[in-house]
Amino acid sequence: MLVGGDARPSCVLLQVTSGVGMHNVVMDHGCRRFVDVLSALDAPPVTRLFALVTSPAATPTATPGATLVCEVHSARDDRCDALGSCLAPPNLFSVVTRDGAATLHGALFVPDEAAFGPGPFPTVRPNGAKAV
Repeated sequence: MLVGGDARPSCVLLQVTSGVGMHNVVMDHGCRRFVDVLSALDAPPVTRLFALVTSPAATPTATPGATLVCEVHSARDDRCDALGSCLAPPNLFSVVTRDGAATLHGALFVPDEAAFGPGPFPTVRPNGAKAV
């Protein structure tokens, strides 16, 4: 991104998205528009096209605005909305391996106790998977 009236290109890292979740942003070559795929634990992914608004007097500390051009795709489904609180987001967790060489990350989906009782709940494994 060119900043100010400097003849030399200057790279400045700026936040152009907001909202809770993971943003996957792809910017066009002219740095005028970008596609943002927002995914969150409690909502399906949404793909939106934004126009980047910068002023000619932009400085490295100025934050440009982004204007929503259109929503390209939403995975929202009325059937999921109708289920309401029955579809709770997972609990995220991390576990360090015994040798400390890696950290494993997981998502734990806990059944609704009101609907399924206090547990214990059976473990479901894919076909052919063996218990360790």
